[in-house]
Amino acid sequence: MRQTIDPSAVPPFPIYTLHLDEDARQLTLDGVPLEPSFGQEPHAAGIEAVIRKATSQTLEAVRVRVHSNTGDVWDMIVTAEGEVIDTTKPADDTEKRPTRWRKAVLPIILTVGILGIAGGIVAVRGLISDDELDVWKTPGVEAQIPVALPSEYSSHASWSIPVDKDSDVTALESGHILSTNPSGELVARDPDTAQPAWRSNDVPRDLGTLVQTQWQSHEVLAAYSGRHLYVWNLQLPEGQQRAHAHTIEIDHQWRVDVNGQSPMIDMGDWVVGVPGENYSLNRLVIPAGTRPLTATSSGGVITVSQDSFVTVDPAGEVAATVKYDTEDDIHTVPDQLWMVDEDHVLLGWDAKHPTLSVYRLSDGERLATTTVKHLPRQASVPILDEASQSAAVGDVALSWGNDPAIQQVEGIEISAVHDGMAYGKGQSSGPVRLAIGSEEAPEPWNTYSPDDPAPDFITEDAAYVMAPQLDETILYQAPVTTRNEDTQ
Repeated sequence: MRQTIDPSAVPPFPIYTLHLDEDARQLTLDGVPLEPSFGQEPHAAGIEAVIRKATSQTLEAVRVRVHSNTGDVWDMIVTAEGEVIDTTKPADDTEKRPTRWRKAVLPIILTVGILGIAGGIVAVRGLISDDELDVWKTPGVEAQIPVALPSEYSSHASWSIPVDKDSDVTALESGHILSTNPSGELVARDPDTAQPAWRSNDVPRDLGTLVQTQWQSHEVLAAYSGRHLYVWNLQLPEGQQRAHAHTIEIDHQWRVDVNGQSPMIDMGDWVVGVPGENYSLNRLVIPAGTRPLTATSSGGVITVSQDSFVTVDPAGEVAATVKYDTEDDIHTVPDQLWMVDEDHVLLGWDAKHPTLSVYRLSDGERLATTTVKHLPRQASVPILDEASQSAAVGDVALSWGNDPAIQQVEGIEISAVHDGMAYGKGQSSGPVRLAIGSEEAPEPWNTYSPDDPAPDFITEDAAYVMAPQLDETILYQAPVTTRNEDTQ
């Protein structure tokens, strides 16, 4: 094959660095993890990434050094047009065979005698096709889902992909699906193809706390875990696919709520942290005897007293007071509180008869009230479906839309809420779902095993479930289907 570029004419710098572990199917380019598309070999994904990076930097050709997990190191030149030139210098004249990876990169178009000699040439078109250069291959299409779901969901995945064994799954308002990949990165994927849109090395332990919200009028993603509040700026520069989280240290005794208008940190002693400039915290002093609910989009905070919702402006002055009513036997500040959207809050009183009520902050209207055997723990993370105005907090399911309701669902660990339905796993039974506010018994569905889990997350178009497969954990997208499928 004719060589179209003189290797000596390629500048000595920059040198891209590819690290490859072919056995684990993992590789990085200049420290950035790469993810092969379904069916694509890691070496092909590596060369493809080099071509894309060189093109983005307007380089006609670039030098690349490849490090394998076996300790081998070799050099090559890759052009933006897809030509690959092996420039590895043999350690001595006895080297006659390249490593396994080099054999994959250098198809046998030359004689065996010169395969190991520097200067061997191969066009990258023999390594990756034109389609692979431009089109993401949706992974795991039609994979059999190893757990049974309700009959309206397909038993075969529209896509499936390996994830970290401790991963959660959730979605952004844009529809992108968030999970943690096996390398420990947070990845946002296109819901139709699973193609990564962006990724981040900063990953909270619990993705259930992750929400899309406002920070000083900027669209951000926020989550808290342990002693850190993570904030990602979603307005990435064009062409950038790696998001960096701003990390804010929080004391283990502080209470964080990110589900209101803007993230809020209750520091105690009537001091509240609200979003400040450059992802810092401004501290506001609130009226003594009140408890903070949410930061406001303007930099203030809304608190609750025993009978009022109090808005404090960024200067620390009371700007508005909205009265609310309670049950006759309640005369104290709420003991527990969870924001469920920008204008609604679930309040709990640990009274003789523990009581939960959901309120609208803007006018103080009490939408629903019930007594329960026990209040959820304050640390319980709300599972939210704002589209249907419904949620679960611990073993309590609630709605605040057209038919407001609160009900305690004992014996069921709720994993997902969608369209006014709560899905979960019974402590002594298989998975079930129930209509929030309905007096009907929870509805089971046919399963492969009593141990089958309920869906981890549900959208309008699909259910998502994670399941182990040998030594991997796989995230499956089960699309809604118009036919009922027999799951026996």
